[in-house]
Amino acid sequence: MGILDRSDKKNKKEESVSTKEEQHFENSWNDDTLKDDQRQAEAVAEKQYHVVQEGESLSEIAKKYYGNADQWQVICDANQDQIENTDEVQPGQRLYIPDIE
Repeated sequence: MGILDRSDKKNKKEESVSTKEEQHFENSWNDDTLKDDQRQAEAVAEKQYHVVQEGESLSEIAKKYYGNADQWQVICDANQDQIENTDEVQPGQRLYIPDIE
């Protein structure tokens, strides 16, 4: 057995390991994974938003979606990045309306 023979065996062994890793990766993407991804995408698409109209308040928006004006804080908390003053929401603002339980 010469030096080239040993080198050739080593390369075949490395190829074998690489192929097994590639097969493992390919097998990790199965139907369940794809279905989970689709469910997550649908959940994002189902999120409810409200575009603020002239004269609307958080209380009015909460009453519309939750049937209770006192739930305005839920909307405010979910949109902290957009609401600077809870007494003034701006027309055209797109507010996320979270589900409440």
